Amino acid sequence: MKIEEILDYKLKKLLGDEDKFKSITPDDKKFILAQAKTKIMAYCHRKDIPEGCFYIWADIAIEMLKNLIPTLFQTEIDEDDIAGAVTSVKAGDTTITLGGMVDNDIDTGYKSNADDDAIINSFAKQLQAFRKLPCGCGDGFCGD
Repeated sequence: MKIEEILDYKLKKLLGDEDKFKSITPDDKKFILAQAKTKIMAYCHRKDIPEGCFYIWADIAIEMLKNLIPTLFQTEIDEDDIAGAVTSVKAGDTTITLGGMVDNDIDTGYKSNADDDAIINSFAKQLQAFRKLPCGCGDGFCGD
């Protein structure tokens, strides 16, 4: 499977809404895939990305897309969600207490990160299998 196919499949499943999926431009996809590829290659000391790493690459690209277009991963909050968060209501002087925040973000399975380096670090354990050791031969890559 190609990385573009994996990314499209995961995005369709996550977003669920065809209109949201279609709002992601091919340039956005190219950008996040290239950015994620560069970060993975730098972290793993590689000049390539093995096929076994493609699913991790797609996950990292999706997390980067969350930073690029955050509204894409938000759902509508309806009255039931708000009503479920209200724990008490006082009529005199109108006091409403919310028990918990209403979360309208689509859960991608990963913690939201502030920047791309934090995203790569959150995938460190998964990327370990693909990491090469840097050597002192001048080019920074081993095993080529």
